[in-house]
Amino acid sequence: MIFSGGTATGTLVSAGGQEMVSAGGVVVSAFILSGGQQAVLKNGRVINATIAQGGTQTVLAGGSANATSVLGNSTEFLVSGATATGSLIGGPGPAIVAKGARVAGVAAALARQTVAAGATALSTTILASGEQDVRGTASGTIVSSGGAEVVSNGGKAQGVSIAKGGSVDVLAGGTLSNTGTLTDNGMLAIAGATALSGMIAGSGTLAYTGGARTVGAGVTIGVANLVLTNTAAVTVNTPRTYSGAFSMEADSTLTVAAGGKLTLTNSSTVAGAMTGAGATIMLSGGQLAVGAKGQIEFSGNDVISATNGAMISNAGVLIEDGATASALGADGIGPDGGGKGGISRIRSEVVNIGMISVVAGELDLDGKLVNNGKASVQGGILVISGAVEGTGTITINAGGTLEIASILPNTQKVIFGTGNGVLELTDPSAFAAPISGFGAGDQVDLTGFAFSKSPKLSFVENAAKTQGTLTVTDGELSAKLVLFGNYVAAGFHEQKAAGGGTEITYIKPAAANLDLAPAH
Repeated sequence: MIFSGGTATGTLVSAGGQEMVSAGGVVVSAFILSGGQQAVLKNGRVINATIAQGGTQTVLAGGSANATSVLGNSTEFLVSGATATGSLIGGPGPAIVAKGARVAGVAAALARQTVAAGATALSTTILASGEQDVRGTASGTIVSSGGAEVVSNGGKAQGVSIAKGGSVDVLAGGTLSNTGTLTDNGMLAIAGATALSGMIAGSGTLAYTGGARTVGAGVTIGVANLVLTNTAAVTVNTPRTYSGAFSMEADSTLTVAAGGKLTLTNSSTVAGAMTGAGATIMLSGGQLAVGAKGQIEFSGNDVISATNGAMISNAGVLIEDGATASALGADGIGPDGGGKGGISRIRSEVVNIGMISVVAGELDLDGKLVNNGKASVQGGILVISGAVEGTGTITINAGGTLEIASILPNTQKVIFGTGNGVLELTDPSAFAAPISGFGAGDQVDLTGFAFSKSPKLSFVENAAKTQGTLTVTDGELSAKLVLFGNYVAAGFHEQKAAGGGTEITYIKPAAANLDLAPAH
């Protein structure tokens, strides 16, 4: 027993032995071996103790231990109100922090430190193969290479720094918050309804591994790799810039809410679902790659813009569902006035080997389109105004309108599918793609050919009667439409379109009139 004012140095406590440090007592460099016990009472102090081979150190309320080394199967037990500073946990025996206890400067190697509910651990360092289980509060933790911090349900971690090779796993119900900077050079995995705040930066990976969370105004993410995996659902509701490598795995969801803006300045991959409603995604360099099972869904008034050569590479689905109609915004982006929903725009280059689908509203592709996949419009409007390359197909289904405001080469195919569709050509002379499926109820709107000048129609079919060319002339203007199928000249009709251009329709004539030219 070391009493008030007493000091003991280099004591050795072995099997069956016990050392008690009472109020005012100090023990320096004690060795507590297998079966030995050291108890630090209120206001007692222990400095540089070594607990080894099954020894036990118990720090009671008000007691303190400085720079304790816990080795082998030994245990450092801190009762509520106790303080330990600079402990080194070097064996499989756990360092247990009871409810209400405080630990400062703990280093854990080849051992587990459990911070119980209500307990607080300060400036903990977790070394290789060490693990800290946070069920209370841990602040200023440093996770070294090979070390791990697990923030369990109800646990709270603040100001974490993750070295290369270290990892922090925030489970469902855990909270990670930083008023300063979380330096992530290893792996930070987050699951559940986790709360985030502050700066997360470094050369490592931030992985959302499930659950739902919102990245709001208090969070800045600057890690090298940002990954959404499993069933993670993340919402961005304020402007955010991310310059690392962004990826979304299958079954994950990223939503950029109305008023939110996500700026990606590096290569990105989407294998899950990225959704928006009045959102902006800015690509500044690099590539946004949509995988085979990935999907980007627009709900009206969304914008994807690109600078510095950025592009979208789509092997999945880009879909516009135009769910929400709203008033025209100050930037000129809004509904078409027909109540079909808002207008979403992609201003980057799109390389498509998957599907671009418009089921409502309007999707404008303002950048270059390399289409080697499929595009479909039904119940909405697809506008293509950039340069087009590739050998893909574009299908117009019931209620859909395809507007071509650029050159569509003959390597693309336009198909009229089920129901009545509309093909609108701003510059008919620049349209070279073959058309198939054109029939009763469908229409081709030549907006550049004023109906008042009475354009003339002529049709020449091939010998096999499997395709032909419909020529429309209007003064010096001329357009040639290649049609796959069996048509006759008498079936083509023109009338004034709603916008003042010329609308072409086809109604198969009666047998007696098959060879007659259409009336003008």
